This record gives sequence, structure tokens and C-alpha cells, in this order.
Amino acid sequence: MLDSGFDASKPTAWSAEGLVRYLPARAQDLLFERIDALSPAGSWLATNVTQEGFLDPDLVRRQHEEMQRMRAAAGRLVEIQMPAVEDLWYAEERTPVADWLGEHGWRASATTSAELLTRYGRPVPNDAEGPVPPTLFVSAHRPVA
Repeated sequence: MLDSGFDASKPTAWSAEGLVRYLPARAQDLLFERIDALSPAGSWLATNVTQEGFLDPDLVRRQHEEMQRMRAAAGRLVEIQMPAVEDLWYAEERTPVADWLGEHGWRASATTSAELLTRYGRPVPNDAEGPVPPTLFVSAHRPVA
């Protein structure tokens, strides 16, 4: 990015939505280390990350079953084999992103799907996460001194 003209002295807005669960735990850490290094005061970050409990064996089994059901239904509609995207998820313990950002000078907040639905006046289904790992939506700002 720097070689292509990115100016790390100017505040930046980062979006890492839908990405982190497809990275190994160490790559997640490296991503946020690099974002941190390229983010002066005034920068923003938005991301969604797995939350505690995402490795629970019963939850993982239910998620795989639901994803298989969804793939089968979608495959019947379009008559093609749907890929198993959940096979690309890395089941590894991860650094809590909001905490890590807070330790590195960011003001970060983490919100669950159910909290967001409630905030915006939407009904919260019994299983708000559905077939995806439990998710936290993280918003962070590096304050100006």
C-alpha cells in the first residue's frame, strides 16, 4: 500500500468485514498489527470477529448441519453444488480484537448480533447467529490527542 501511494500520516477508515474468520489466528493478529501501524490518530476500524464460545463442539456440529441444509436447499434451486464455506473457517483460539485494540490506544467497542438487532428495533430470533460462528461487531477509533 505504501508503495502505491498510501499516506500513513493521514487518518484512515478500515473495514475488515467478513474476512477475519477465514484467516488463521496468527494472520488475524498480523492483520491488526499492520492496521495499527498504518493508523494515526483520527483513524477508524470496523470489523466482525468470532466471539468467545465459537469453538464449542456442539455449536460447531449444529452450524455444520445447518450449513449443509442450506447448501442442499440452494443447490436444488440453482441445480449446482454449493461450496462448503465453513470448511474455510479456522477453528483456533484467537486474540480478543476489541481488547487488543484497547491495549494499543484505540477506543473499541464490541457488540453482539442480538444487541445490534435490539438497538435498531428489530426482532431477535431464537438463534440470532444462525449457521455462522457467534459474531462480535467491533468498532474502533484512534482518538486525536
